[in-house]
Amino acid sequence: MRLAIVHNLPSGGALRAAAAQLAVLAGRHELDLFTLTTAESQLVDLSHLGRQQVLAFEPSAPLGRPLGMFEPLLRLRDLARLDYVYRGMAARIDRLRP
Repeated sequence: MRLAIVHNLPSGGALRAAAAQLAVLAGRHELDLFTLTTAESQLVDLSHLGRQQVLAFEPSAPLGRPLGMFEPLLRLRDLARLDYVYRGMAARIDRLRP
């Protein structure tokens, strides 16, 4: 079976647990791994478990003082951009279907 895996995990226990689970799945299934540039990839490398596609996303830099009051607007913009990236990711996954 072919499985699409999507993650944006930071370094830590959740990523190590996901790596262990994916290692088991990779032994039985064909994996397509989708992630963002914001996900951790230095300490836990998942690329050997399947085909990996990394999509670009960088959150906006904090404004700092005195413009910090507009920070929530930047986060809303980041969420809209993230929604766009994830929709593109979903379209790529849909194209993988036989």
